Amino acid sequence: MSSQSFPMLAEVDCKSSSNWRWRFFEFLDERLDKIEREVSMVELGDITDAIFRNKSDILGQLTLGFIEKK
Repeated sequence: MSSQSFPMLAEVDCKSSSNWRWRFFEFLDERLDKIEREVSMVELGDITDAIFRNKSDILGQLTLGFIEKK
């Protein structure tokens, strides 16, 4: 017996090159993993130092995403 099926939801390719947010979140996820591996976050100063050392890369990727969107 054969049947016909129709998808209920449209499939969205989240890793599409046009989806800048996905690429940014992948970058951010990888960067946060790297920060956690490399930095001993014992004190608040350790955490803020790690964030400030990486802020230009993080903000640069975010800016690039907005530029690509436009």
